Amino acid sequence: MDGAGTFIIKRSLADGSFLQAKVFVQNGPGTYVRLFPQGDRTLMDVYLFGELFQTRVALPVSFDRLLTAPFSSIMEWSASVVNWPLVLAPPPGPGDRRIEEIVHALMSRLHGLRDMDDGAMDGAGRMVYIATGAPAGKGGFNCSGFAKWVIDSLYAPLTGKTMDIAPLKSRNAARNNTWSTRFEEELDPYFGLDWSRGLARAIAQAQKGVAPSDAQIDVRDSDRLPYIRDVGYPVPKLEYLLYFLTRGSPGTFYVGSVNAPSALAVSEGTPTLRQHHHVIVLFPYFDLKGVFQVAVMERNVRTSLASLTRRYGNEYAHLVRIESTGSFAPPGIE
Repeated sequence: MDGAGTFIIKRSLADGSFLQAKVFVQNGPGTYVRLFPQGDRTLMDVYLFGELFQTRVALPVSFDRLLTAPFSSIMEWSASVVNWPLVLAPPPGPGDRRIEEIVHALMSRLHGLRDMDDGAMDGAGRMVYIATGAPAGKGGFNCSGFAKWVIDSLYAPLTGKTMDIAPLKSRNAARNNTWSTRFEEELDPYFGLDWSRGLARAIAQAQKGVAPSDAQIDVRDSDRLPYIRDVGYPVPKLEYLLYFLTRGSPGTFYVGSVNAPSALAVSEGTPTLRQHHHVIVLFPYFDLKGVFQVAVMERNVRTSLASLTRRYGNEYAHLVRIESTGSFAPPGIE
């Protein structure tokens, strides 16, 4: 029912009069226009991925006439108000193909990964514990170690080695404040934020030869959703955000740091202290059919935005950019 071009018309049970119509403009349930009769005109709301994009756009035709008109006429009548090239899915380009190829490469390797708390691969390719650097035998990955392994797949072909761990978990004083300092050792509340920025900074420096600032790697410049410093964006709105990011920067993927108010901090009367407790990797792209996809990779498995929302629907995710240019070769694990 939610395929592009499908009309759903709602009529009154009392007298059969038209109440509204819903027209899907992309494949999927969240992107559509809703049309309402308004005298001799029609009003239109435009939704993208469940979010209201534009509202009460007046069309200079009656609802009855609109129902027998092609959708191209609706676009023509509203062209001065609605940015239809942005609303409709674009044809996939080389950046989309590159992201899709990376997703396929990772999927072919996921079955061979092991899960381990505090596990990662160090700069020498050894499996270790993140906290101490001690050898972990065959080891495995937690969410942070897995995200590092993904970015190492771009980093190692450029540098000949995997990333060192110490710079990634280095605490960034710029995101700290005086009242949260006492929680650094007890809670390490910003670990996921520091780690994700460290990954983005390391690969950007390897790709371009210059270490970027936090402002250059963070996703802060969306004009669709307000950014909260060092917190990011609501998890349920990630699809909406990623759609616009992908339209502007195809071929880019993102490391996210999921965060929520710390339970300990709340009990001690500091509810604004947030715990960055989970690291995810997001791969947005348009597939060969022009359908917008977001592959979510976290802790050695592929999940989905729907799964993230079920688990973290009241939380936020801070995003950093990763350019996908260059060779992608996941490091081998013994």
